[in-house]
Formats: sequence, structure tokens, C-alpha cells
Amino acid sequence: RPGQCIERKIRRFAQISSWRRRRIFMKNYSYMTQGTCARQITFSLEDGKLHDVHFVGGCPGNTLALSKLLEDTDAARAVKLLKGNPCGDRGTSCADQLAIAVEQALKQGA
Repeated sequence: RPGQCIERKIRRFAQISSWRRRRIFMKNYSYMTQGTCARQITFSLEDGKLHDVHFVGGCPGNTLALSKLLEDTDAARAVKLLKGNPCGDRGTSCADQLAIAVEQALKQGA
């Protein structure tokens, strides 16, 4: 169909525009961890929801799973779920450190 290519381009432009608008309104955070294998955590918050959670270092399987599971999750709920989870005898964990970071970010935004 002659107009099919144009329709595809318009849909693609709308997707890109939506992504750009979303990035503009997201607040990005970076947190240097303490007591874990992961050295740093970055994430974004938009309308009280977590996005783009990334860990620098740490156990790749666990941190990648956390990132996927928490995408578009209510940030306050994530804090309640993750806060206080230890890793061995460290007294903290990557999940706990993320909860601390998100809690701080939520306080900043309030």
C-alpha cells in the first residue's frame, strides 16, 4: 500500500516523541553504595514510579533481575519490599542500598 510507509514513519515518530517527552519529565538519580559489591546505583523516578534501575558492579544475575522486576513499580512500595534485606553478614545488600537510595530520592522530591 502506498500510504503504509508513511503511516509507519508517523507511528515511529510518535513513539520517539513519547520517549523524549518521558525522559524530560523523569528525575534521574545516582547513589554510591556502601558495604556491597555494587559500587553505584542509578535510577529514574516519574510520577512516583521507578524506571531504568542500573547497578554498577554486584552480582549480574541478581541486579539485572531487580532492575527488570522493579521497572514501573511504585517507588514507595519498592522501598518497603527491599529495605533491610541483608546479603550474608554484610548487614546490607544491593536491594537494601537501592531502597535507601529511593527513599532519599522520594524525600528530596517531597
